[in-house]
Amino acid sequence: MNAAELVKMDDASLKKQLDDFEHEHFNLRF
Repeated sequence: MNAAELVKMDDASLKKQLDDFEHEHFNLRF
């Protein structure tokens, strides 16, 4: 499996994790 396939496979979950991460850190900063 190459990187492009991994990106396609994980794109949705990665975006969700990033959104969750940003949301948590936004709450910590403010």
